[in-house]
Amino acid sequence: MIKRLSQSPNHLITEVQRGVHEKNIIACRGGGTGRLRAGDPKLADRLKNTPILTVYGDFIEQDARWPTIRANELKFLEQVRAAGGRYEVVNLPQVGIKGNSHMLMMDRNNLQVADVIQEWLARQGLYK
Repeated sequence: MIKRLSQSPNHLITEVQRGVHEKNIIACRGGGTGRLRAGDPKLADRLKNTPILTVYGDFIEQDARWPTIRANELKFLEQVRAAGGRYEVVNLPQVGIKGNSHMLMMDRNNLQVADVIQEWLARQGLYK
């Protein structure tokens, strides 16, 4: 998955978010992206011109931590939207891709996940 998607420059494809200077952010973790959490309006404002895609795998509701982590991430993404930004969330089971852990890029169906990400990049004008 990473090999296929790395052909387009300036994408941060991450399991845990570390930087905010990329042209777009693709968060491949089913429950949070490190620094992308509610409560930092300065960071939300800095990301208002950065398209953000968050991809969630299966079984979030069955874990004690992930529902809260996901809720915090969605609160932050709403702060980005309120600052004038945009984001999209893809829940893989809802688009017919099932069986994923929180390490989507390492799962057996990672190329299906890569297809979802490539389609999003193309809609953003970031992938040909």
